Amino acid sequence: MLPAIDAEGKILMQSEYRISLAPNGNGALFDSIAKSEDLRQLISKLECVQVIGVDNTLNKVLDPV
Repeated sequence: MLPAIDAEGKILMQSEYRISLAPNGNGALFDSIAKSEDLRQLISKLECVQVIGVDNTLNKVLDPV
């Protein structure tokens, strides 16, 4: 998890003394898979898993290739 920031780059606060945190990108997904047996079991039942950068407009979501 990393500090969440707004469009101007200012750190968002959850409360007066607590920084709001956000996932640190695709890396957090792989950490979660490594730590969670339930998540690994869920993924093992899927035929395909697509991991893409959501901020890349060239990505083709659910591209069968």
